[in-house]
Amino acid sequence: CLLRKFMMMTLDDADMSILASWYCGQSECMPVVIIIEDMERCCASVLSDFILMLSKWVVKIPVILVMGIATTLDAPGNILSSNALLCIRTSKFILGSPFQRMDAIVETVLLRPCSWFNVGHKVALFMRDYFLKHDGTLTSFIRALK
Repeated sequence: CLLRKFMMMTLDDADMSILASWYCGQSECMPVVIIIEDMERCCASVLSDFILMLSKWVVKIPVILVMGIATTLDAPGNILSSNALLCIRTSKFILGSPFQRMDAIVETVLLRPCSWFNVGHKVALFMRDYFLKHDGTLTSFIRALK
């Protein structure tokens, strides 16, 4: 829908009907998960229209909408229309800082012994320090791993 909006095309009921038919034909009727990494970068009217459109079809196509928020938890109220806000039920989860996530990755992937790959504590500390001293991205972590 967002792609079509950017391309100046409209999503009509026929398109949603096709999607609903496909969904109903699936043997496992798990919800459709839509991830919007940073809702604050989306056009407010497009995102509101998208949520309103999904709400009309939620009985036939159950949707879980995961929206990343970079600033404050008030962002949805500031960005979305009141009609769109009425259509969503919000839940909050926090991933922690990049450093906390990096520590969890190092602990889980690198420090736990496995038969095919294992690094020592000093190597793991070097990689963590490299991550912290650079830009704090996965790219810098991979650079240190190499």
